[in-house]
Amino acid sequence: MLNKDKLKKLNLPFIQAKAKVLIWEVETPVSVPGIVEFNYLNQYSSPSIHGFYTAQIIHQVAGGEIELHATTTMNDSIINYCIENGIRIINASISIPTARRSEIEPCLKRFYDAGGVVVASAGNKPGRPVSYPGNSPYTICVSALNYPSCEGPEIDVFSDSWWQVLKPDGSIDVFDGTSCACPVITGCVCKILQRYPSWDTEKIRKFLTSNSKELFFSFPNDFGKEVEEVQKTNIVIHHSATKDGVLKDFDSIRKYHIEVNGWKDIGYHWVVERVNGVLRAFPGRAENQKGAHCPEYLMNSTGIGICVVGDFSQSPPDDETYWFVAQLCRDIMSRHPIINIKGHGFYSNTECPGPMFDVERLNRIIRGEETLENKDKQDVSEWAKDARDWCMKVGITDGTDPKGNITREQVWTMIYRAFNKK
Repeated sequence: MLNKDKLKKLNLPFIQAKAKVLIWEVETPVSVPGIVEFNYLNQYSSPSIHGFYTAQIIHQVAGGEIELHATTTMNDSIINYCIENGIRIINASISIPTARRSEIEPCLKRFYDAGGVVVASAGNKPGRPVSYPGNSPYTICVSALNYPSCEGPEIDVFSDSWWQVLKPDGSIDVFDGTSCACPVITGCVCKILQRYPSWDTEKIRKFLTSNSKELFFSFPNDFGKEVEEVQKTNIVIHHSATKDGVLKDFDSIRKYHIEVNGWKDIGYHWVVERVNGVLRAFPGRAENQKGAHCPEYLMNSTGIGICVVGDFSQSPPDDETYWFVAQLCRDIMSRHPIINIKGHGFYSNTECPGPMFDVERLNRIIRGEETLENKDKQDVSEWAKDARDWCMKVGITDGTDPKGNITREQVWTMIYRAFNKK
């Protein structure tokens, strides 16, 4: 237990279930009854307050009851213990010599594959590369917001690195550096796994990065209120109502949604646009997450939002765009029980995705009724559309192959049906 009366508190969601955390240290952390107590898996001869402070920060951030374990080594038996005892989180506020990477990396991978999450510090050497295990692909790497730290692309998130903690005698001390920033995120991971126990390292990594500004993580205001897994039964098509350029517009849309609308991420699940002449699909929110694109009829919860960059109130999408979006829809349908694919305007009082975006044509392509091989046979000249529509209405034609050759028997049949009003 931790006496938190003397310590600052965070206004964060409260974790009710017991979290189990392994503190991986170089030296054995001090255990003090009434402040922090460990279950030691092994002990190093020299005790240290480093892990003692680390554990206090996890307590402060996570709240609730936490079961703490401690180790000064990493091997298969440690991983076995974690898996067998339901320890999902390892805090590694340490730097390990690179020479030991080949020995430790298989252990981290095994824990990663089993659904465990290792949160590791980046290191406190400014201008130097991220230290190990922070630079392992099997860890979430944390750097300090207000402390000179190692640098590198492996860093996933930053956190505050100046915290008050208790010394073993109960007096106040200050803990800082990436060793301090790391357990802040570990405490956040405790909360995340309590709410979303099925999430693995990659889902947690994406959650941390998508809720970070300048890489600095903070919980979204609606954390814990959304349903973890919402069945997606709809695809909602949008347009950006902007002219599609040759550069990437996804970033500007995402920036607008976050900085102007105040959302935690871009509102769409996918954005389709042409970049340097090539159509690309950029992932936004995770498909199983609630969107922010169509609040009517619960479409934010049950619908996957696709935004196609362009203004389709001014001109229609080209054929390549239709086929590209159709293929994206098919991919989504392979993962979700999609029933409907509609435009935004079907649910809301809006023209989105524009009156010149033919959603029904998109559905025909998805169903395979229109293919690249026969698409030219489906197009009708503008001057012939009224005649085509009338002929379809009175039963003379089904409207297909408008420019194809016609036989005498077909002419006879059409004249016969016209005069007999069939």
